[in-house]
Amino acid sequence: MSALMQILDQALGTQAIDDIGSHLGADRATTQKAVGLAIPVLVSALSRNAADPQGAAALETAVSRDHDGSLLDSLGGLLGGGQGGAGAAILGNILGGRRDSVQNGIGGATGLDAAAVGKLLVMLAPIVMAALGRARQQEGGSDITDILGGAQAHVQRQSPQATDFLSQMLDQNHDGSAIDDIARLGMGMLGGLMSGKKQ
Repeated sequence: MSALMQILDQALGTQAIDDIGSHLGADRATTQKAVGLAIPVLVSALSRNAADPQGAAALETAVSRDHDGSLLDSLGGLLGGGQGGAGAAILGNILGGRRDSVQNGIGGATGLDAAAVGKLLVMLAPIVMAALGRARQQEGGSDITDILGGAQAHVQRQSPQATDFLSQMLDQNHDGSAIDDIARLGMGMLGGLMSGKKQ
């Protein structure tokens, strides 16, 4: 498992999933599945942004300035609905105009409504950025693009059929071809987390 995905796996344990589910009004299984889809989408979107030199430079600046990983040590306030403004801002930078497509895609695969998926993404965006900052520290200041590339490769190995779904949402292609595949994935996207691992 890549460093970034391992950090996310550790941060989003059973208690975190229960806290998120409580805030969304969703049961644990639905919440696990939604998180298991949302995390790869956010990682893939970041990876796409980092593939552009200007995007990579902006991401490098953001991580160095604002995301040292300390957020991961105290997720209670965030998962209770705090830091919504910060999460929304990060999400806007990560997804831009693709947000509606992502929300509809995750909603269609999990049964959550768009508002609940929106709340989920706002909660997860700061966590992904914090994990990226921590992964960079753990890997001795490795290039952000390389860290994200390793994480995306992990997602593709774990669930090859997810690739089309991720591309569909991020490219705003609404043909629905991969929704059924993703819906059948169930658990397993993030390894321990999606297997109901206890912290």
